[in-house]
Amino acid sequence: MKKRLSQIAEIRTGLVLSRFKAKEGSPRRYSYPLVGLRCFAEGSTLDPAGVERFETDREPDEKYLTRAGDLLVRLRTPLKALYITEDEAGYLYPSLIAAIRLKDEDLISPKYLLHSLHSSSVFRQLSEKIKGTRIPTIRTADLAALEIVIPPRREQERVLAYLEAAEREARLMEELKSARRELARALLDRSIKKYEER
Repeated sequence: MKKRLSQIAEIRTGLVLSRFKAKEGSPRRYSYPLVGLRCFAEGSTLDPAGVERFETDREPDEKYLTRAGDLLVRLRTPLKALYITEDEAGYLYPSLIAAIRLKDEDLISPKYLLHSLHSSSVFRQLSEKIKGTRIPTIRTADLAALEIVIPPRREQERVLAYLEAAEREARLMEELKSARRELARALLDRSIKKYEER
């Protein structure tokens, strides 16, 4: 089955930060964690190092705050999407980011949709529509028009199990590479120190 993204999800751009920034000397202050473009590192999870604090003098509408299960999408190329966990609920997101909230999670898993957004099919669909030469951007209307292939739920779960195992393996391989580099450095340092003292 194929459906347009707008048929299966609500798509909303984030808050225009300049309109909500706290004014100097304002008596009321609210502080929120803010998802920035730097939060979109490698993988499909939010990089906490990119989260900043945003000070405002009024409470933003709930629609500008993340919820568990949301997908956040960069509206600047390259297209990257993140899955929001329970711990990341309540974060603000700016107008350079769109939130995708599924209407029916029984039809398609949020994590399956997340991986679909990184597929070559979506890349082909968007590559024709990306606007701008200096800073290419993706319009929410283009996101809404994306054709998403929706296999049966059992197939989604099978594919997700494989993709998640592959991501875990890739993370473990990176950790192993890092540990080997540290070991090599430590062995070299120990050898140098041993023969420096002679």
